[in-house]
Amino acid sequence: MKVVAKANIGDRVGAVCEADDETVYFFGYGTYNGEQVIDQSLGVRFLGMTPPEGHENHEIILDNGDKIYGCECWWMSEERMKSFIGDRKVVHEDIKLVRAKK
Repeated sequence: MKVVAKANIGDRVGAVCEADDETVYFFGYGTYNGEQVIDQSLGVRFLGMTPPEGHENHEIILDNGDKIYGCECWWMSEERMKSFIGDRKVVHEDIKLVRAKK
């Protein structure tokens, strides 16, 4: 899976937790919000660690209102995501629950 190399603020994107040949574990679609300082109160983890205070990362505001960062998912344009998912089974994941497990 290839990550979006560049997106513009306001672009529609999709975010995936993980995927295999049969199933896509999907956080959802949302809007790319550019490089933003990670909100430490959300419990974001990157490579098993809390990112340092003031660290910026690609921020996506999911359609359900949740914030997710590029370091927490694979993400790409909505159009490419639909093609990536194809006919595989989609299991919806909640970023808050995934963060709580880490």
